[in-house]
Amino acid sequence: MNKSDFIDRLCEMHKFISNENTGSPTEFAKKFKINRRQLYYILDELKINGAVIKYSRKVRSFYYENDFNIELKIIHISNK
Repeated sequence: MNKSDFIDRLCEMHKFISNENTGSPTEFAKKFKINRRQLYYILDELKINGAVIKYSRKVRSFYYENDFNIELKIIHISNK
């Protein structure tokens, strides 16, 4: 997977978590055609970057316990 695909997947996962609409970990992983281990790897990446992510069995969804947002900055460096 290239960086662009990873970023797209991360942003899409962020939307599901923000809306508290992920489903179970297995269901969430299936939405992105990945296994649970890969899902938790991505969630760990979000946590490293400041997200406090919890899972609610009652709601059956991951959610942010803090105000977390993804900010994407693209910097173009010219080779002059």
